[in-house]
Amino acid sequence: MGRLVCSRSVRGTSVTPLMYLHTLDWYLKNNVPTLIGTVDIKARPLIDHYKKWCKFKRVTEEPFAMDSYVPGLKVDLRHMNVGLEGSKERDSLTMGNLVPAFCAYRVMKSPV
Repeated sequence: MGRLVCSRSVRGTSVTPLMYLHTLDWYLKNNVPTLIGTVDIKARPLIDHYKKWCKFKRVTEEPFAMDSYVPGLKVDLRHMNVGLEGSKERDSLTMGNLVPAFCAYRVMKSPV
């Protein structure tokens, strides 16, 4: 399990998608078939806006507290089917997720 965290100072720059791409690349190289993680509910509108691109599905109907990690933090549980190498799911993820993410990374501003 991994955690992708970006400082506010680099959000909206090329750092966020680059971190995302590196994380997803690790899952692909290690043939991990599924990704389950939490998403801060403050990011819910952004994740829902990019639903087709992110391919995350919300598992929980209502957010739950993660006070033991960050007091006051509320999160959704999300699932992404990465698929095994050669599968339809993996091909769909590559063309519907990695390629658009790479393109977005190429046009975003540099943090420096």
